[in-house]
Amino acid sequence: MTNGKFQVLIVFSPVHSSLSSLATSMAQLFDDGRFIVTSVAAADVSVAQLLAADVLLLGSNDESNFAHGGFEYFRQELGDTKLSGRLAALFSSISEISLKNLKIMLKESGITLADEGFIVRSAWDDPKTERILRRWIGHVVKTHDEIARI
Repeated sequence: MTNGKFQVLIVFSPVHSSLSSLATSMAQLFDDGRFIVTSVAAADVSVAQLLAADVLLLGSNDESNFAHGGFEYFRQELGDTKLSGRLAALFSSISEISLKNLKIMLKESGITLADEGFIVRSAWDDPKTERILRRWIGHVVKTHDEIARI
């Protein structure tokens, strides 16, 4: 927590994908009175950012096992870093495989997962997309509050 606000880090890959726009939309759904939200491509994330975050939203459209691409760098940065006491929520716009690979990558980190992951299936300009995202972010915040006993 910084300045009395919780830190949310939204990490996405690939850089040039719809997830970049989605990350921007998600950031706007957090209460700025309670949360400071930063969005960064997986290839640009630092250990300092990971350790500063109370909540990590990880979005992937990579179906590989992160042997290359943005989350390859993230995985290297993560290394043996323990993320205990933090909450993660996973999202994708293409498949369960991306979510499964994120779970495998985080398995030894000690982080708590908010749920099984979220796949955004509606078009970005569809009005129901915002409602779906708002509901999911609400679930993440509620889970965070329960863990933090707020």
